[in-house]
Amino acid sequence: MTDEFPFRVAVYRDGPGTPQAGNGGAVVSVRGEVDLVSAPALGRALADVLDDDIDHVVVDSAGVAFIDAAGIRVLTDAAERARASGKRVTLRTPSPAVVRILETLDLEELLPVEG
Repeated sequence: MTDEFPFRVAVYRDGPGTPQAGNGGAVVSVRGEVDLVSAPALGRALADVLDDDIDHVVVDSAGVAFIDAAGIRVLTDAAERARASGKRVTLRTPSPAVVRILETLDLEELLPVEG
């Protein structure tokens, strides 16, 4: 991880003044580089949200400058966990770095893109 693209993750549950997921969902906003060092923090945020009584988790990944296998694994694990419990995970406006790896690994069905 470099200082040029510091990692940040924030969780917003639907409510006034927050980024909206719709229908009682949550938005997990990710910025910077998602790699072996930072992926566990993203995984914890997604696990916490999936433990809530929600139907939909939106991962806003527009600010992701880089994502490696550890980051993709966290996203796919969360999407599979969500499906198993009748929930869904989508990606909102993913950065070109994220889109490229999703397409390369043929993950568009597991991690659908919105926006």
